[in-house]
Amino acid sequence: MLIKEIEVSDLSHNDAEIGVSHAIVAFLTEDSTIHIACKAANLFARSTEVMRSSLIRDAVRQLRRMPEFRAGHRDFRFAPGLV
Repeated sequence: MLIKEIEVSDLSHNDAEIGVSHAIVAFLTEDSTIHIACKAANLFARSTEVMRSSLIRDAVRQLRRMPEFRAGHRDFRFAPGLV
């Protein structure tokens, strides 16, 4: 599966008291979109790009743990220059 685009949406800091931010990360492929609810350490003092990268790392971690990828029935890669 070739991931052609990554979108991060619905970013919220609703768990600021415990230092967690949430967002939805979408991986767009040639024929589907996978939406993953992600969380990352609250990075208020850091740039938007650092927060985006942390959320994408969490989404990739979750994607690797999905049964079809973990069992080796499917694999994924990113389009050149995407990550």
